[in-house]
Amino acid sequence: MEKCFNKNDTLKSVTDIDDADVQLINQYTTRSFDKDELYVFRLVLCDNDIDRDNEAFSAEALEEMGRLFVGKTGIADHNPSAENQSARIFRCQTQKIEGRKTAYGEDYIRLTAKAYIPMNSNTEKLIQLIESGIKKEVSVGCRAENIVCSICGSDVRKEGCSHIKGREYDGKICYHILSGISDAYEWSFVAVPSQREAGVIKNYRYGRTEDKESFLEQLRNGNYKSVNADNIGVLMDYIKELEEYAGYGRAYEEELRKDYVRYGSMCLDSINISESCSEILRSTAKKLSMSELEKMTAIYRGKAEENDFISPQFMSDEDILPSLYEDDRHYNI
Repeated sequence: MEKCFNKNDTLKSVTDIDDADVQLINQYTTRSFDKDELYVFRLVLCDNDIDRDNEAFSAEALEEMGRLFVGKTGIADHNPSAENQSARIFRCQTQKIEGRKTAYGEDYIRLTAKAYIPMNSNTEKLIQLIESGIKKEVSVGCRAENIVCSICGSDVRKEGCSHIKGREYDGKICYHILSGISDAYEWSFVAVPSQREAGVIKNYRYGRTEDKESFLEQLRNGNYKSVNADNIGVLMDYIKELEEYAGYGRAYEEELRKDYVRYGSMCLDSINISESCSEILRSTAKKLSMSELEKMTAIYRGKAEENDFISPQFMSDEDILPSLYEDDRHYNI
C-alpha cells in the first residue's frame, strides 16, 4: 500500500550532522562513531492522506509509528535478511504542512525520519545511489489493529460493513482509516512505487480474526488483505469444514446418478430403445450438473411411478412388471 509525496520531499542527504544526532546514532553502535564516519539522510515514511488503496493513516497512527520506527533498520524490497540491512532510523517526528489539506479536508501531516549509514567502501555505492536519486522511494511495514470505514465508522476487520472503498456515498468518498499501530516491522528501499507522487509504500497486517462470519464478510467485500499469518487458522478451519461438506455432496451426487440411471433405464427401456440405456445414461450423468441431474431424475422418477415401476421392497419384478418380461428384457442398473 502506498503514499504520495512530492519529488523533493522524499529523500534528502543531510550534511550538517550535529552532536545530538551522533549521540543518538551511537546508541545503536558497538563503538563510538565520529561525524565524518556517518552519512545521514532524511526521508518521509507516510502521511494521513488517502492513498491509491483508498486507505489513510490517522494522525494518531502517525504519532504511534513515529515512536515505533525509531531504531528500525532499512532493507531492500522487504527482504528480511541480515545481509540486506542498509541503514537505521534514529529519529522520527510528525510534520504538519501549512496550507495543505488531505482529500477529506483535514490538515496534511506526514511522518519524517532521519537514518544513518556508516561510510566505508561497502556502503559507498548505496550512498551514491541515494544522492543521485536512484534510491529514493521507501516502503514501511507495520501492523494496524483498527481498520475503520469512513462512512459508517465500523471496524471492517471486526464487524465488516457494506460500503466499498473508493465509491462515493452522498458525495463522500469511502476510505478505510488505519489506526491502533501496535508494531512497526521495517522500512525498505523499493524500485517502483505505485504512489501517485512517487511516495512511500506502506504495508500493514490485520489482527487475528476469530469470528468466521466476520472474516468471510471481509473477503466478500474485497478485503483480501485480511488473509494473513495472524488469522490463517480461521481460513484453514473453514476450508476443512468445506471439504467435509464437499464429501457429503459427492456422496449425494453419486446416489443421484444411480437414481438417474435406474429410473431413466426403466423409462427408456419401456419404449424399446435398442441400445443399452444404462451405459448411455451413465455417460450422460457424468456430464450433467447437479441441478440438471436432480431435474432429470425427478422427471424419470415421475414417469416410472406413473407406469407403476415403483414396487414394494419384497415383491419380485415378475409379479409387479410381468409385461416387461414377455420378451425376456431385463434391467442392467
